[in-house]
Amino acid sequence: NIKSSLMEERRNREAVIVRNAERRAIEAELKESMVNIEFEDRTKAAIAAAREAQRTGQRYLKETWKRVRDREMQEQEEKRAETERRVNMLLQYKSNLNKSRNKIKKKKKKK
Repeated sequence: NIKSSLMEERRNREAVIVRNAERRAIEAELKESMVNIEFEDRTKAAIAAAREAQRTGQRYLKETWKRVRDREMQEQEEKRAETERRVNMLLQYKSNLNKSRNKIKKKKKKK
C-alpha cells in the first residue's frame, strides 16, 4: 500500500501542478485581456483628444479668418471714406475757385 499511497501522492502533486498551470494560464489570459482593454481605452482617449483638438483648431481658424475678413472690410471702408473725403474736398476747392473767379470777373466788370 506504500506503492498506492506514493501513487496517490504523485497524482495529487500532478493535480496540483495541473491546477497551478491552469490558474497561471487563466491569469496570463486575464492579464493579456486587461492589457488589451487598457490599450483600447488609451487609443479611444487619444482619438477623442485628437478629435477635440481638431475641432478646437477648426474653431480657432474660423475665428481667425473672420477677424481677418472684418479687418479687411474695415480697412476698405476707411479707405473709401478717406477717398470720399478727398473728392469732396477737391470739389469744394473747385467750387471756391469758381466763386473766386466769378467775384474777380464781377469786380473787373464794375471797374
